[in-house]
Formats: sequence, C-alpha cells, structure tokens
Amino acid sequence: MLGPESYKQWAKAFSPDSQYRGEWKQGSYINFIDPNMGGTRAHLVSVIPYQKISQRTWP
Repeated sequence: MLGPESYKQWAKAFSPDSQYRGEWKQGSYINFIDPNMGGTRAHLVSVIPYQKISQRTWP
C-alpha cells in the first residue's frame, strides 16, 4: 500500500477516491485526500515497511 496505485486498491474499501500526498518516511507528514469525503493530515511516527505504520492525525 506504500505506492500510489497499491494505496488506491487498499483504500478502496473505505474511501473509493482516496489518494495521498507525501512520503512514507518516519517523521514526515502525509496528507490523505478524498474529493468526496475530505481529508486529513498525519505525522508518521513509525514506518517499518510490510510490518507496521504508526501515525498521529492532525486537524
């Protein structure tokens, strides 16, 4: 789910038009956007590919 196309497939179940802007790197910020549902910004606290992603959302 860390690539744009695989993320779209993963998110389709709960947000059909979801996409993201940013990088999946620990300590960075990433924006999740769905034109029909709004969006949110998250701070990636921990990123261990194929194991765990921990994040905190921001208003």
